[in-house]
Amino acid sequence: MTATDTVAQLREALSRLEQERDSALASVESKSEFLAHISHELRTPMNGIIGMSQLALDARPNPEIQEYLQVVLSSADSLLTIINDLLDHAKIESGKLQVEQIPFRLRDVVRDTVKSLEVTALKAGISLDIEVDEALPQLVLGDPTRLRQILINLIGNSIKFTKEGGVLVSIVAPEPHELDMATVRVRDTGIGIPTDRLEAIFEAFEQADSTTTRDFGGTGLGLTITSRLIQLMGGRIWVESEIDAGSTFFFTMKLPQAQIDLQRSEMSATGAEVLVLTDSPVNRESIINVLVSEDMQPRVVDTPAQALRQLRKAEERDEPYELVICDIQRGAIEVASDLVHVAPSSPVVLLTSSGQRGDAARCRELGIPAYLTGTPTSRDLIDTFAEVLVGTPTLITRHWLRERRKSLRVLVADDSPTNRMLATLMLEKEGHSVVGAVNGADAVAALTREPFDVVLMDVHMPVLDGYGATAEIRAMPDGRSDTPIIALTGSVDEAGKQKCMDAGMNRFVAKPFKVDELLDAIMELAG
Repeated sequence: MTATDTVAQLREALSRLEQERDSALASVESKSEFLAHISHELRTPMNGIIGMSQLALDARPNPEIQEYLQVVLSSADSLLTIINDLLDHAKIESGKLQVEQIPFRLRDVVRDTVKSLEVTALKAGISLDIEVDEALPQLVLGDPTRLRQILINLIGNSIKFTKEGGVLVSIVAPEPHELDMATVRVRDTGIGIPTDRLEAIFEAFEQADSTTTRDFGGTGLGLTITSRLIQLMGGRIWVESEIDAGSTFFFTMKLPQAQIDLQRSEMSATGAEVLVLTDSPVNRESIINVLVSEDMQPRVVDTPAQALRQLRKAEERDEPYELVICDIQRGAIEVASDLVHVAPSSPVVLLTSSGQRGDAARCRELGIPAYLTGTPTSRDLIDTFAEVLVGTPTLITRHWLRERRKSLRVLVADDSPTNRMLATLMLEKEGHSVVGAVNGADAVAALTREPFDVVLMDVHMPVLDGYGATAEIRAMPDGRSDTPIIALTGSVDEAGKQKCMDAGMNRFVAKPFKVDELLDAIMELAG
């Protein structure tokens, strides 16, 4: 064989390798597009199921119907978890799942995540506690969304497999020689895991034994995804367990300390101290989440007697609470009156599911600054707390909040009639006017005819998709080219978000969306 023949063979082999590489890359890209499409198609009907059920609950139906709707919501959330697990697993297998490196408050993320699962633990009849090492840095670099996902998977598993006792979540600061490797421990007093299954449980579709799926449900993907996420975050996971005594999951993660914005830190390091009296586990969770998100410091009690005791102690120390939230369903006015009498310097926000004639007048008489009936949104709560803290001299009600807010004209572009109806009902309930469009071309035509304050743009639509419609809007010759556009899509990966931003959209809201999340995005851009 001559040198010329050898070179020719090498070139031919190289050409084949390049073709195979191009084919493999095309296959990966095709899988990514398929995943994005499937994600959107699955999440879009889920948006209608969850959103309409929530709207029906907000209408305060009779207790029997409320129970039915709660079952629908719970089932929909379970189905959404399965969908998310399957999509995450597929993204991991195709190498498309990525983690972010952004500054976040580690202790806050861990505490907030644990608090979000308190109701689940309460329903299971077990305790859920947390220990946070105060030596942890205030700000770290990492992916807070994926950290929440890891914690929810591990804590949720522990709650599911624990019948008595409880779950303890601990996070320990790294030692000087550990190079930013924080350690998290989730310990339960549950059924335990057989020794010969300790490694297998981190494999896809595997569970501790054949009865686990039958008795407890689940896809067997949660721990697989958790393990891979931890690896992507530069850490590792392992488990120690004893049958009928419980399990302890450990994981490490590389979280280098981030530079603190001193000005922002000084502004939010100490928030208002708030006493929360609530007899509703569901409301307890939402109230705490709102307070924590606004850098306030909640102290939660379950009975009026406990609340009065805490208020007296605070008054004796001459350190009154800056805000008191009273969320009691029976005798709410009487309880609020007692709170005002004991601590007149602590303003009371009264929340009740159903108001009675004369309640508002009684609140004014007692000097209660805020009285919200029904199911207030997070935005309602945030605005109310802000108004009370600055001393707004009028009784704050949900009607007052609606009247005070700017009414917006919103264009909703979505090919799903259910999702257009859902968005319309949500927005009209908040006092906004809505025009619907069935595809991107229809949306462009509507915006050509008249201006809108904001556009809600579905991404996958016939005739003209959301990307194309956004491009045409951005090319309009007048000021309408600057109309804020919020992407609504079931494609929730980072590539999908970036594609929306690259197309010229201003915000990204994933389906199924929560009304508070959507309203916050709208008010941030156009409010």
